[in-house]
Amino acid sequence: MAGPLLLMSAFPIPFSIRLAMREGRSGFRRIGVFLASVALGVAALVGLYAFQKDAGESARTEARAILGGDLRLQSQSPFPHRAEAVIDSLRAEGANVSRAVSMASMVAVPGTGRARLLQVTAVDGAFPLPGGVRDAPEGSWASLAELGGVAADPSVLRQLGVEVGDTVQIGAGRFVVRAAVSGLPVDLGLQSVVGPPLFLALSDLPETGLLGFGSLAQYRAFVDLPPGSRPEAFRAQYRGEFRTFQLSVRTAREEAEDLARGFRDLSRFLGLVGLMALLVGGIGVASAVHVYVRERIASIAVLRCLGARQGTAFRAYLLQATGLGAGGAAVGVLLGLAIQWGLPVLLRPVLPFEVRPYLHPEAVVAGLGVGIGVALLFAFLPLLRIREVSPLAALRSEVEFPTPSGTTLALRGAAWMALVLGFFGLTVLQLGDLRAALAFTGGLVGVMAALAGVAWVLSWLARHLVPRSAPFPLRQGIAGLFRPGNQTGTILVSIGFGSFLVGSLLVVESNLREALSFDAGGGGASLLLFDIQPDQRPGVEALLSASGSPPDLFAIVPSRIAEVNGVPVAEIVDTISGGRGWSYRRLFRNTWREELGPMEVLLEGAWWEGRHGPVVEAARSEGVPLISIEVEVAAEIGVGIGDRITWDVQGVQVPSVVASLRMVDWASFQPNFFVIFEPGALDGAPATFVGLASPSDPSARDRLQSSLLGEFPNVSFLDISAVRETLTRIASRITLVLRAMAGFVVGAGLLVLLASLLTTRFSRRREGALLRTLGATRGVVHGVLLAEYMALGAIGGAAGLVLGAGGGVGLLRWGFELTGAVPWGALLGMWAAVLVLTVLVGWTVSGPILRDPPLVVLRAEG
Repeated sequence: MAGPLLLMSAFPIPFSIRLAMREGRSGFRRIGVFLASVALGVAALVGLYAFQKDAGESARTEARAILGGDLRLQSQSPFPHRAEAVIDSLRAEGANVSRAVSMASMVAVPGTGRARLLQVTAVDGAFPLPGGVRDAPEGSWASLAELGGVAADPSVLRQLGVEVGDTVQIGAGRFVVRAAVSGLPVDLGLQSVVGPPLFLALSDLPETGLLGFGSLAQYRAFVDLPPGSRPEAFRAQYRGEFRTFQLSVRTAREEAEDLARGFRDLSRFLGLVGLMALLVGGIGVASAVHVYVRERIASIAVLRCLGARQGTAFRAYLLQATGLGAGGAAVGVLLGLAIQWGLPVLLRPVLPFEVRPYLHPEAVVAGLGVGIGVALLFAFLPLLRIREVSPLAALRSEVEFPTPSGTTLALRGAAWMALVLGFFGLTVLQLGDLRAALAFTGGLVGVMAALAGVAWVLSWLARHLVPRSAPFPLRQGIAGLFRPGNQTGTILVSIGFGSFLVGSLLVVESNLREALSFDAGGGGASLLLFDIQPDQRPGVEALLSASGSPPDLFAIVPSRIAEVNGVPVAEIVDTISGGRGWSYRRLFRNTWREELGPMEVLLEGAWWEGRHGPVVEAARSEGVPLISIEVEVAAEIGVGIGDRITWDVQGVQVPSVVASLRMVDWASFQPNFFVIFEPGALDGAPATFVGLASPSDPSARDRLQSSLLGEFPNVSFLDISAVRETLTRIASRITLVLRAMAGFVVGAGLLVLLASLLTTRFSRRREGALLRTLGATRGVVHGVLLAEYMALGAIGGAAGLVLGAGGGVGLLRWGFELTGAVPWGALLGMWAAVLVLTVLVGWTVSGPILRDPPLVVLRAEG
C-alpha cells in the first residue's frame, strides 16, 4: 500500500485529471449512449476498410488462378495467323499455353426434361495452367481429355440433378459426367448471368455442333510465361497489334486490380453510411455535452470560488470527453473486426475467390483516431461554455452566461472550421475523389441545415400558433417543444436524418427492382431463343405456332465497320486515343426491321417511310440503304443524320446512310439492336435468328423445350421466368446489404433519440410532479407526453422522408443513371412507422416519471 502512495506522492496527478476521473461516472451516464452511436460508425468504417483490404490482397494472391495464367488472350473468333505465330514463339521460349472455348449453351438431362442454360467451356489437357483444381473422384479431372465426358462445379450438378456417371446432352452430343470440380478459372462476366461453368474436352467440342455460323463463342489462350518474364511488357508490345484482330490481352495483375478496385468502390460507397452514423452520433454528443454542462454549472462555479482557474475545469471535462470517446472508438473497432471476419463467410457463395481476413493495425489505429476525433470535435464547442462560468453562479443559479470573450469566439470559429474540415477530410479519404467528397459533404450539410431549420420553425410555431382554446394536454405538450433546456433540435434531427436515409433507400430499392424487372418489355414471353440457323427457321416457327406462340423471329447479321464517310476505319483509329477506338473495331450484330420496336423512341430523323432531309434522299436515290443507329453508339463513332457508313458483312462491302437516331430501353427482353437496316438491304447476307416465345401455358412451354432439344439441339433458349427470379434474388441481396448498412445509421439515430430523451427526463420528471401536485391526473400527464412525442415524430419523420425522396431520386440519377419515381405509398407507411417508433421510445424513457409520488420528486429536486 505504501508503494502506490509513495508513487502518487512522487508523481502527483494533476487536479484536472483527478476531476475528470471523479466526474467520469456521471458523464458516462449522460453521454455514454451517444458514444455508442459513434461506435457504430467506427465499426462500419473499420470493418469495410479491412474487408476491402483483405479482398484486394486475396485477389492479388490468387490472380493467376483466377485469370488462368500470367496472360489471357481472348477473341470472339478463332485466332488469326499472326496471333498463332506469337503464341508459338512464346511456347518456343519456354512458356506454357492452354486453350479454351467458352459459350452459353443449353445442357439437358436425357429422359428427365430438365435443361439449363450454362456456361460451357471446352478445354485442352493443359488447362488449368496454375493448377489447384479440386476434383471428385480424385484424379478424374486429369483423365477428362483422354476419356472424354464433362466435369462441372457441384452446384451445377445439383441444378441438373445428376451425379458422376450420369449422362447429359450438350447440343447434338451426349457426354458422361466424369467429375465434380472446383477451383478452376472462369469467365466472371458470363458466370454472373448463367452460373458456374461446365467443362468438356476441347476435342469433343465439334461433336456438339455448337460452333456454327453466328455462335457467340469466346476463344481463349492462357499463357504461363517463363520465370523472370514480365507480362506487362508483352501486353504493351502486342496490345496495339492484336487490337486490329479484335483480340484482347489481359494480365493477371490487371484482373487482380480490377477485382480489388471493385471491392474498394463498394466499400467506399457503403462506408459513407458509416460516416453518416458518425455524424449522427457526433451531433448527439454535442447536444448531450451541452445539457451536461448546464447541469454542472453550479459545481464548476464552486470550483472557481475555491481557486480553480478558468482552464482547469475546461481541461477536466475535455479529458472526460476524450476518455469516453476512446471507449466508444474501442468498442467500434471490436465491432468492426467482427464485421471484417463475418463478411467473407456471408459472401462466400458469391465471391469468385476465398477472402482470408487478417488483422490490419492501420485500420485499428485509424478507427481509434476517428472515434476519439469525432467525440472531441463535437464536444469541444459546448465545452467552451465552461470558460465563461463565473464564480457568482455558485450563489445565484439564475446568472446567465456572459457575452463570450474574444478568445472564446476565436476558439469557437476554429472549432467550427475544424469540424467541417475534419468531416470533409474523412469523406475525401473514404471516397478518394475531391469533387465527390465536396458534393457529399455539401449534401449532408444541406440536409442537416434543412432539418435544423424545420426544428426552429416547429419551435416558433409551437410558441405562437397553438390556440388558447386547445385542450390542456395538447397545449402543454406542444409547449415542451420550446421550453428552456428542450432537445427539440437534437431529437428532430436524429429522427429526420434516420428517416432521410430510410426514405432514400426506399426510393432506390423500389426503382432498382423496377429496373431489374423485365416484365415491361417482355410481354408474355417466357423463353428467349437464339442461335437459330436459316435452314432451321421454318421448323422452329412451326414449333412456336404449335405451342400457341407467335412465330416472330429476328435476324442477326454479324458486321464490322469498314469506312465512315469514305475514310477507312484503320485510318480513323490511328487518329484517336482512349477507348473510343473500340466502337469502330467491335463486331456489330445488326438486323432489319419494318417497324420501330416497342422499347425504342425515335429521337432524330425519320423512319423508313418518313420525310428525310436532302442528304439522306440523295443517298437513297443512289440506292444506298437507310439505317437507324442507337444514339449513344452514334455519339461514340461520331456520326449523325446523313453520314455514310460502309459495313463489312462476311467480306462483302455494304454501304448505308444514317436516317435516324433511336433511344433504346435495354432493360427489357425485347430483341434490341444498335443498328437496324431498312427491309431488303441485307437480303442474302449470312444470318442467324433470335426470338421470343410465349407458349399458351406451362405445359406447352415444357413441350416446346423438349421439341427444341430433340429437333434442334444447337438452338439455345433461356427461361425468362427463371432469370427474373434470379434477378429478384440479386436485387434482394443488394437491398439487403444496403439495409444492413443503413441499419448502422438508423441504429445511431435511435440511440441519439433515446439519449436525447434521457437527458430531458429530469426536467420532465419535475414537470410531471408539479402537474400532479396541481391536480393533473395520470391521464393528463400521459396526454402531455403523447402530444409532444407525436409532434416530434410526425414533423421529423415527414421532413426526413421528403428530403429522402429527393436524395433517392438524385442517387438514382447520378449513381445508377436511372430516372426514378417516388413510391409515396411506401413512404407514407414508413412515416407512420417512424411516428409509432418515436412515441414508443419516448414512452419507454418517460414512463418512470409517473411512478414516484410528487412529493418525493420535488424533495429530490429541491
